[in-house]
Amino acid sequence: PCSTLFPYTLLFRSIWFDTAFQDKKDVRNQEKMLKNLGHALEYYERVLRLEPNNIYAANGGGAVLAQKGYLEFAKDIFTDVHEATAAEISGGLADVWINLAHVYLGLEQYMNAVKMYQNCLRKFFYNNNVNVMLYLARTFYDFDKLHECKNVLLKALHMQPSNYTLWFDLGVAMQQFAVKSLQNEAKRAADVREAIRELNLAVKMFKYCFSFGDKVIKYGFDMTKTKVHLKFCQSMLETGNKHLKYA
Repeated sequence: PCSTLFPYTLLFRSIWFDTAFQDKKDVRNQEKMLKNLGHALEYYERVLRLEPNNIYAANGGGAVLAQKGYLEFAKDIFTDVHEATAAEISGGLADVWINLAHVYLGLEQYMNAVKMYQNCLRKFFYNNNVNVMLYLARTFYDFDKLHECKNVLLKALHMQPSNYTLWFDLGVAMQQFAVKSLQNEAKRAADVREAIRELNLAVKMFKYCFSFGDKVIKYGFDMTKTKVHLKFCQSMLETGNKHLKYA
């Protein structure tokens, strides 16, 4: 899925943290980004000297460290804040849980990430937050749990059927599921039929993305990438009968 690894939504952020990513796609601004992250970290440290128990400043500092690649340090900070606020129920504190889950994902500690996202969904959002569900689906995808990934995306689509990213991600998950099935040397005929069905559904998903027209471009959707996936699935379908005969 095309969700980013650290899409932080912090309540307590400095202007330095926000401006650090305004031009992140421009290579010339990488130095500026790192400089602004440094200013943000100094800002959070200053707040913590004045208020050592300020969880929002600690959370922000952890976010900066994660963005700079210090995942173990960030995990320690988020873990401390999480433990200090575990008994409280507040939408703002959900950011701490999400950030800790992001770090677990970055460290490839997939089971911990899954549990953290699921607990966050249940505790703060009554299992009804599409963004967190996207993070959970991404974790299942990286964890090679494609069936679980598809189920999460399908639930999210029921909540937001006009979300272009969900349609694209579901198509990618179906494509990957089919490819793994076809590459399995011990595959049965039933497995190949299911893979072909998944590929046909993935083709429909990618074609459906085109039906949104200019709307997807407005939201930064990559139609070129969608075309690549569509052509790949169509080429895999052309060899589907060979796989079925072999199985």
